[in-house]
Amino acid sequence: KIPPVFHESKTRVHDVIAHGMGYQINVHTSCVCNELVALTNRHLVDRTYIPFDKRLWARISYSTERFYPRELRPVAYEDVIRGYSGAKKRSYHNAMVELRQFGLQPKHMMVKMFVKPDRYPVGDIEAKDPRAIQYRSPHFNLAMGSYIKPFEEEIYSTVHYNVVSRTRVIAKGLNNYQRAELFLNKIDHFRNPRFVLLDHSRFDSTINVDHLKSTHRKYQRAFKSRQLYHLCRAQLHNTGYSKFGIKYRTKGTRMSGDCDTACGNSVINGDVLYGFLTESGVEKYDIILDGDDSVVIVEATDVEKLDFTLFGRMGFDTKHEVVKDIDEVEFCQCKIILAQQPLWVRNPARVLSHSSVSRKKFANKTYERWLSAVGQCEVASNRGVPVVQAYGEQLAALSNKPLIDDELRYRWEAYPIRTSLPVLADARDTFALCFGVHHEIQLLMEQHDYTANAFCSKIIGTEYEQFRVASVNRRIWSLAQLTPEFSGGCWWSSSQTRGQYPGQCSI
Repeated sequence: KIPPVFHESKTRVHDVIAHGMGYQINVHTSCVCNELVALTNRHLVDRTYIPFDKRLWARISYSTERFYPRELRPVAYEDVIRGYSGAKKRSYHNAMVELRQFGLQPKHMMVKMFVKPDRYPVGDIEAKDPRAIQYRSPHFNLAMGSYIKPFEEEIYSTVHYNVVSRTRVIAKGLNNYQRAELFLNKIDHFRNPRFVLLDHSRFDSTINVDHLKSTHRKYQRAFKSRQLYHLCRAQLHNTGYSKFGIKYRTKGTRMSGDCDTACGNSVINGDVLYGFLTESGVEKYDIILDGDDSVVIVEATDVEKLDFTLFGRMGFDTKHEVVKDIDEVEFCQCKIILAQQPLWVRNPARVLSHSSVSRKKFANKTYERWLSAVGQCEVASNRGVPVVQAYGEQLAALSNKPLIDDELRYRWEAYPIRTSLPVLADARDTFALCFGVHHEIQLLMEQHDYTANAFCSKIIGTEYEQFRVASVNRRIWSLAQLTPEFSGGCWWSSSQTRGQYPGQCSI
């Protein structure tokens, strides 16, 4: 059921620094057009072309139950609420009071939906279908969370799927330094490793009822709870309402706002990868995964055994690539840099383009504090990394009173050490290999003044759209022209006017 078309114009992004590097970004606007595109192109898609083998999935998912815990106890609602802050914490506290007074109601199971304001390069956003956040009430998530929280805490560190290293396979809960240490440890168990990079297309929409039921069995194996049984049943058949009034129904699929999305997707993907490897006859393997992102490690001699048609039989539309060198490995949009403490690092183009963009409108002076917090997070999560660490240091210096908003809170808590490290030659070498930014350009980019044109400190009282970006460092540009990547313009030498932009409508 679709309401009359109208547009909401409140979606904005605010780019508060004009440093002349990276690319301009935008988000999909919150309107009924984008809601319809998100639902029809991403979430309510006909997946009957995928040759799902129900018996194969049942066999695999039952065989993996032995890796999961048997006896767990749910935690108190207060323990779940303790993990939240601000308005969300107050909302969950109110839900707790109502749950204890009236119990869980059918209305709490209903799904609500809005367009997710994902950041995309301006040149790419028209070709990208908007994504949706589908969520239920805090009452449902609080009740479900009392089971999922202890389940997550148990499985993330213990589930190993018989990998050769006998180390954890689920990387959730680890920061990028810990993930790199784990991954390098896994590699050490192979003589001639090959890395299988896998991309499940639109994973959430390909999750069917059988996938959900197999995950629910693992939950019930641990808790044996009637309340949990009813909570899980609510996920099998969903009725949803969008922000602008579209009513829809769906059987299966993942509701991204459910509190077990991260955990449930990791469980399903773990089963998929285990089935892929064992059904292919590979005995020596290792895995690292986070939700639908994953890297599989096998010996070079086992690559020819891999049967990639198994992904379709397990219900997924999966692309794959087998690579030899570690600098070609990408996991959760990151690559490994061999800094003083090895770590996974995001593409620097993404860091420089996205980090200074806020979806919130702050008072002008408050931007300095927010940018300082962004900078401290970048330093903490990129210690010893070329370019990005220096960029973070400049932002951090804007204020001695960093403002931590909800978007930054996770990174702030995940990376408590916020001091810089020397940039080693190995770090520069791997950075150049991974991202195509050569040593000379790295050094020049680290000298560039990224905050000279910070909106918060330089142009208060003016219209930012009228502000013209200063010329990019001429030495960076001239040197960029000599690199193999140069093709009339590189991301590190682009100059764009950046400011406040309205969201993108897909129709």
